[in-house]
Amino acid sequence: MGKSNGEAGIFVALYRTEGIVLRTRNLGEADRIVTLLTKHEGKVQGVANGARRMRSRLTSLGQPFIYGNFLLFRGKNMDRLSQGEIIKAYQPLREDLGLMALATYFAELVDTFVQERDPQENVFHLLLRTFDYMMELGPSQNLARYFELQLLRDLGYQPVLDACVLCGCAQGPMGFGVSQGGVVCGNCGPPTTSLLHPGTWEGLRNLSLGNIRMVNIFQPSP
Repeated sequence: MGKSNGEAGIFVALYRTEGIVLRTRNLGEADRIVTLLTKHEGKVQGVANGARRMRSRLTSLGQPFIYGNFLLFRGKNMDRLSQGEIIKAYQPLREDLGLMALATYFAELVDTFVQERDPQENVFHLLLRTFDYMMELGPSQNLARYFELQLLRDLGYQPVLDACVLCGCAQGPMGFGVSQGGVVCGNCGPPTTSLLHPGTWEGLRNLSLGNIRMVNIFQPSP
């Protein structure tokens, strides 16, 4: 435990948190930098000293997609990963090419959109829920669209999909207006707006509701 100045009060240098490994990169000859999405601290980076040595207790913790309890020391520029325990290893996500490709895509999206030290508990649970679904039912394009829509929702960027964003009507052909932030009807959309197939529009609306089981129910045509 350490003390800051009087106005800031006391801070705790050592903290424990649930986290998901988003990515890792090598540092020096034996160390590894681990990027975690944590439940309460947001995205953090921790140096795992000696994690690339065969007998290091941190080797198994420094693998992508690991979900575990981590013990870290706060640092000025970067935290230090001291120890931890695995809750779910998600080993098939690292061994199956299709699963690994999609899990890596999800982790990269989260890493890009979530800022460091910005708690995003909904995103944390979304990533766990999606990994669990992949372990049960495998990868799919529907799952990718579900994750994208839910991530946008949790971060405050969800597009309007239930009705025309400009006039509110929910009838007739709809297009997607990028600059408008949602679907637009034929009367409101500019001439260059690409129309959505009715089934596509319905599928996007269902996937945006947050029920992951819709991923397996919705069957889009080619």
